[in-house]
Amino acid sequence: MQSGEEDKKVLRREEEPEEYWVSKGERKGANPLSDPLAIIGLVAIFLPFGLLLIAIATGLIDTSVYR
Repeated sequence: MQSGEEDKKVLRREEEPEEYWVSKGERKGANPLSDPLAIIGLVAIFLPFGLLLIAIATGLIDTSVYR
């Protein structure tokens, strides 16, 4: 081992302090999806794929070209 590695302490679950920083939502046990920003993020991720599937299903995008 190098001398620098010997000085490092590894934080273990047993050694963690009982009081640690938690957000208001974590403290209350609130549902993360009740946050509007989380809903916006999920919509931003899944909406393009949904629109793509609808466009393929209606024939706006011709997938026979890629076969």
